[in-house]
Amino acid sequence: MPGFTTASAAILIPATLSLIALIYSLLGLYGWRHRESLVARVFTWMMLSMGLWSLTYGIEVSSKTLRWIIFWAKTEYLGIVSIPVFWLAFA
Repeated sequence: MPGFTTASAAILIPATLSLIALIYSLLGLYGWRHRESLVARVFTWMMLSMGLWSLTYGIEVSSKTLRWIIFWAKTEYLGIVSIPVFWLAFA
């Protein structure tokens, strides 16, 4: 029985984060269908921000060079900093 290796983690972690980003994006699209409500609009933006964070983190983890890791970390920051703002507006 093969064990959990670094090579399998290099595939499993970004794939899992991409799946999570897809789920967040689908929840955001569901919220967008009810955009008449302010709460639904805030929920939509919060879910899309979480999806952006998850997707860019998955790409960052799978990046090979330091240049791309830094690029994706900076892009990831856009999702990270917006989540608390939308969370407070949602509450």
